[in-house]
Amino acid sequence: MTREEKLNMLFDSLSNEVSITETMLDRAETSYNALGNYIKSYNDEWDVVVYPQGSFELGTVIKPLNEEEQYDVDLVVLVKSPEFNAGSLRKNVREMLASYGVYNGKIQDKKPCIRIQYADSAQFHMDIASAQEVQNKDDIIEIARWNGVDEYYYDISNPKGYIEWFKKTMELDQIRKKALYEVSGKTEVEELKLSRRRTPLQKSIQILKRHRDIYFNGKANSDDRPSSIIITTLCAKIYKDLCSTFDSNNIYLTIANLLRNFQRYITIDMEGQYYLENPSNKAENFLKKWNDNSNLVVAFNEWLRQACKDIIENPEEFIEENPHELRSVLNESFGATVVEKALDNYGQKIGKLAENGKMFFDKVGAGITLQSSMGSSYKGHTYFGGNS
Repeated sequence: MTREEKLNMLFDSLSNEVSITETMLDRAETSYNALGNYIKSYNDEWDVVVYPQGSFELGTVIKPLNEEEQYDVDLVVLVKSPEFNAGSLRKNVREMLASYGVYNGKIQDKKPCIRIQYADSAQFHMDIASAQEVQNKDDIIEIARWNGVDEYYYDISNPKGYIEWFKKTMELDQIRKKALYEVSGKTEVEELKLSRRRTPLQKSIQILKRHRDIYFNGKANSDDRPSSIIITTLCAKIYKDLCSTFDSNNIYLTIANLLRNFQRYITIDMEGQYYLENPSNKAENFLKKWNDNSNLVVAFNEWLRQACKDIIENPEEFIEENPHELRSVLNESFGATVVEKALDNYGQKIGKLAENGKMFFDKVGAGITLQSSMGSSYKGHTYFGGNS
């Protein structure tokens, strides 16, 4: 078996461990659907669409680092009619949520959204963007933001467009969201579908986000860590352009190629301004804050160097020659809890391949391969870090 084949299996197991569990996914979807059903019944005079956005809908959400932290589910409550100014829209959506008894004491005003804080045991919160349509602009919306004091304003966005762009990047054009319609109302609640997908691109993004969270955990500059939207957009742009140049079904090769090309996809103009275009809203620069805060640039570059070492260099060096050392560096890079489970799963996969006659001895290269045409059947195997 080649290094790349082993590393693919290892990082596949790791991505499964950093992803939220089916139970966590089901719990969040149940809460989302309950919210949607309530909004549908709240006011027949409103024409409203409720739909998901962000990492949960993209299928790139990851587990919190510990039981005290949470992941978020991002939603849009798009009020098509009647029309409101930004302040009135936020007020009306907040009052609508407050009227639902189960949210008593759980609603928080945040600058970009209204947050519903669920019980600690749920380990997630729901961030709700209050929005209105932009006339004659497909999927372009205005989200009501708050400056934290006394000003409300609209901010142009296109979360649906971003989701569709991400789907096309993964070559999932055949996937189309289905909608649930209530005969008695005008409100539609779109199901979360992409969140159930598990492609190499999604898994690579999850691994990078987990590494980022571990790297910045407890650091003085933790607030400067790269945002998920920057990591996701860079990964998708690179994948779209380069996936034909490597085995894009191999998670390790995917993530290695993404990391090696991050810097190439960050634009710096003649005035030294950083730029990363939002593919669904060309007027938006995801790196705008970098131009106002150089600490963000420093933090990104520091993390990228460490990620290349922890995800590319160390695994390639240690996967065969020193698996015990690889276990140690992986624990440090991703957290011992998920790594130990991932390594155990990896070892079981190797064992099953050997036991089922799916591993072969390469007579030319004197190694183990998964290609039956290259050698004879190999029955012996070594679990990760164990004895043969």
